[in-house]
Amino acid sequence: MLIDDTSFTGLILIPNVTEPDPNNRTTTDLAQLIDTCEYEVLSFAFGVVMFNDFIANYQTDPEYIKIVEGETYQKDDKTYIWKGLADNPIERSLLVDYVYYRWQTDNVTQQTEFGQVAMDNKIGNKASSTPKIVKSWNTFLLKFQGGKLFNGANGFTPEGNPYWVIENRLGNGYGISYFGGNLKGGEVSLLQYLSDKKENLPLLDNENTKFGLQRKNSFGI
Repeated sequence: MLIDDTSFTGLILIPNVTEPDPNNRTTTDLAQLIDTCEYEVLSFAFGVVMFNDFIANYQTDPEYIKIVEGETYQKDDKTYIWKGLADNPIERSLLVDYVYYRWQTDNVTQQTEFGQVAMDNKIGNKASSTPKIVKSWNTFLLKFQGGKLFNGANGFTPEGNPYWVIENRLGNGYGISYFGGNLKGGEVSLLQYLSDKKENLPLLDNENTKFGLQRKNSFGI
């Protein structure tokens, strides 16, 4: 795994991971979900063949190490920054955002002998999980495929609201883009990084990503 349960603290807390648990269920479920999410995200971005090779060699292959740890690189006389898949206290991995989104989504209800039911909270009042689901999905998406999408907007806030960047006259525009963006340097999304580095990644097959994933609005849709 590229990330583990220690990433889910603070604003993205998943409770009971470090608490005593006779069946160790939360920790086990989270570990299984991390494995599933890493496959879903990276096989979609890389293609299955490159994903399998990546998992086998990401600690030794120089190009894969850059995907994990990040890289500052030059292209067309401009400087770009890929922050990597690795998680750290300053820059949260996009994988963490995606796992948190899936955890929140999957745990809105729980399976019982009577079917799916809302989870019963022992302390406090019930509150909608939609804001956290929307924020974690849109944060993941910005890091995964960038922000220059749909209706001319440069990107979306974590809450799903569009924003536009007014480029200054000196031409020092900055943004995260993948689909048709004219970047002038700065931080790039995972898909933009893979596109820029495709000559060094012979197994890359990301044709299925070209239409993009949709952002969610404040209603969770």
